[in-house]
Amino acid sequence: MNDLPTPPIQLSEKALSELKIVLEQDIGKEALAKLSEAEINHIGCFLLTLTATQLDIRIREHKNAMDSL
Repeated sequence: MNDLPTPPIQLSEKALSELKIVLEQDIGKEALAKLSEAEINHIGCFLLTLTATQLDIRIREHKNAMDSL
């Protein structure tokens, strides 16, 4: 992951710090230490994108369920 494109957003320091805690628990200190700040930011942006997509799907499903009543 050397030539990363510019992410759509830059996570705040607090968000990066919290993400590092989660990543340390999930992948361990050694693996986390191998990631650059840019890579961690990209992981955070990816997770935010997945979350937003899932929320959009749930909203559509709920709306479709309400429309079919």
